[in-house]
Amino acid sequence: MSFDLVVLAMNPDATASEARAMAESCEYESRRHPEGDMDPRIAAFYVELTQQLPDRPPYSDDAPWSSMPLTLGIDHVVMYMGTGTVSTPAIDLVRSLAQEHRLVIYDGQGDNVYLPDGSVEPSVHQVQGTVLPLGHGLGGLIGKHEVANAAHDSRRS
Repeated sequence: MSFDLVVLAMNPDATASEARAMAESCEYESRRHPEGDMDPRIAAFYVELTQQLPDRPPYSDDAPWSSMPLTLGIDHVVMYMGTGTVSTPAIDLVRSLAQEHRLVIYDGQGDNVYLPDGSVEPSVHQVQGTVLPLGHGLGGLIGKHEVANAAHDSRRS
């Protein structure tokens, strides 16, 4: 099982809807990728990420990626991540680097958009208004029963 995260270089005033549309285009419509010079934020993000979590041979047994190399475009990086204990520190690193470089993260499992300022634009499909942690969206790392438990637990906190 795996889940996907898409890191996007967008204008600061971009909306969550625009981020979702761009992520869908980057992930599923590879023939429509723009050409040109790579956004320096994406270049720096990718270099720093892969220095700590390589996506090229020799592959580590504990690599978080379920597909390598990562998909890299001039304005995005698509990461297919495996589930398990190695994904948690990788998610933390992705979040940290994306904020540092003022990039947007799209979590396709929860349909959430994580903005550079750390705020989250949740999907309209969120369970009872609960925004799940990055990589734990509906159909992602946890099942529907666990989603309901997470929603219940968050209300008790």
